Amino acid sequence: MPAGTAEGAVITLTVTRPDKTTENVTHTVTKDEVAAGKVSMDIPKDAVIDGQNSVSVTLTQGSNPAKPGNVVDFCCRYPDPGGYRW
Repeated sequence: MPAGTAEGAVITLTVTRPDKTTENVTHTVTKDEVAAGKVSMDIPKDAVIDGQNSVSVTLTQGSNPAKPGNVVDFCCRYPDPGGYRW
């Protein structure tokens, strides 16, 4: 979490799927998370699909515009009845 992040700030993860559709996962920062200096967020399994996905993060605090963070690419492969697909 960036220095200066305050309780009530909103973190948004934007998941971009291989078909270019997106899903947002949001979290409001708590006082305990500010004290710890970190936040843990999970991406729901149904937010991703097989193939190359990516996730980006933004932080919005008060009336300040969202501050973008890094984009991370990752690949998902779900097992099917015949085993893992590669």
